[in-house]
Amino acid sequence: MHQIILKDLKYYSHIGVFDFEKEQGQAFVVDLILDLGFIEAAKQDNLEKTVNYGEIFQLLEDYFAKAKVDLLEFACNEIIEQVLAFDQRINAVDLTLKKPQAPIDGDFSYMAVRQKRKRNNLVYLSLGSNLGDPLKQLDDAVEYLQDISGITHFRCSSYIATKPWGKTDQPDFVNAAVEFNYTGTPFELLAECQKIENKMGRSRIEKWGPRLIDIDIIFFGDLELNHPQLIIPHPYHRERDFVMDPILELTRNISRNK
Repeated sequence: MHQIILKDLKYYSHIGVFDFEKEQGQAFVVDLILDLGFIEAAKQDNLEKTVNYGEIFQLLEDYFAKAKVDLLEFACNEIIEQVLAFDQRINAVDLTLKKPQAPIDGDFSYMAVRQKRKRNNLVYLSLGSNLGDPLKQLDDAVEYLQDISGITHFRCSSYIATKPWGKTDQPDFVNAAVEFNYTGTPFELLAECQKIENKMGRSRIEKWGPRLIDIDIIFFGDLELNHPQLIIPHPYHRERDFVMDPILELTRNISRNK
């Protein structure tokens, strides 16, 4: 896991319940941990290949300059939403918002609120099979996918019979798509999908050849990723009706639950 850590960021703001806090303002301190999963800057010495922490610092500076909310809890939530919206490569945020001058009689360093949140990405997978009993293979894959940790709101399209693509001298396929919300990283999901394929007995012998089961990540939120192990969106999705037709069925809400 790749993390960016921003510690003891100091800002001045007018957050607080009391009128004098809104009027006079006071100091706030932020600790921020960003989980990024794989970042291409680990392999390419290029600022555009990672999240610019200077811009994150400025994002918080702008927020605190304008904020006049009552509660630290509410401020934390707003900041996390802005950070997640800032860059799709940020998978999770761990934010501690400290109030060193909280209006409480006593000896203390600060009062604080800490919130953690993982990004909830809308994911689309394509499933296909043309060996053995394809209908059962898809049924089994759909059941296994629902057991993956971090998946919610799971839906499956209808099954469709399709002609083979890329290598045509093989049996017809049965294809489907699934849609769900996911809080993990794309590489964690890739590993889980490959575990299911291996569990079901898939052998990767021939590119575009026959297979017991094929599970491909097509879309992962708004993420665009170009990595030797994984490209998102899937590079051939526009050329494959058997991929897009079931996904369009789901996006038009004409689906069945599995």
